[in-house]
Amino acid sequence: MDLRERPSRDFVRHPWETARSSFFARLVERRPDGSAPRILDVGSGDTWFAAELAARLPGARIRCWDRSYTPELIASLAAAAPEGVELSAARPAGSFDWLILLDVLEHVEDDRGFLRELVGANLAPGGRLLVSVPAWPSLFGRRDLGMGHLRRYSRRACHGLLAGAGLRIRESGGLFHSLLPLRLASVWGDRMRRRSGPRDALTLEWRHGPASARWVHRWLLLDAGLGRVASRLRLDCPGLSCWALCERSR
Repeated sequence: MDLRERPSRDFVRHPWETARSSFFARLVERRPDGSAPRILDVGSGDTWFAAELAARLPGARIRCWDRSYTPELIASLAAAAPEGVELSAARPAGSFDWLILLDVLEHVEDDRGFLRELVGANLAPGGRLLVSVPAWPSLFGRRDLGMGHLRRYSRRACHGLLAGAGLRIRESGGLFHSLLPLRLASVWGDRMRRRSGPRDALTLEWRHGPASARWVHRWLLLDAGLGRVASRLRLDCPGLSCWALCERSR
């Protein structure tokens, strides 16, 4: 969860976040020799995804890097983090087997330079990168402004960005196609009402009870799974997000 979305009290996480985390965590694997990987989670927010990885990959060393971390927040999050998870406000040195950038690049002004430098300095030869970005530039709207997004990406733009950083795409696809009509209705509604400023601060809190959260979570996992099947059939159409699993090619 982005730190700007984090409520200040206990809450039920939005199924969008829980299904997204479950889907992506399954794509991260151990090293070829079976040993636990070294992972750098960029823009790691409240470390929810890192905890998911730690549960699925016992022994993994996961470094959470987020420029928004303060010493007080690091102390608070570290107290609840599982073994093997460390936090940093400065970019860690050294190389990693995996780089994770989930909904990060849309916040970076020089996304090309940032990604190229990150891959060159922190991704081990043969290492892998998992990335997701918001899709469909035509859907850029008030919610994006409220979240601090600078852009949304077409499939071609996303793939070009990855190739320019020396990455070879092993697999890619769209995520949460079933949410596209809702997003489209929201954007069109804002435009028809001539609303152009950013929305108020958003949270990924689910306010409809845990039972409904479980059902929506299952639906979104099914959506994500069908999207992956479609990508393997070369029907690679962006959903609400584009994602790609890449390998360093140079």
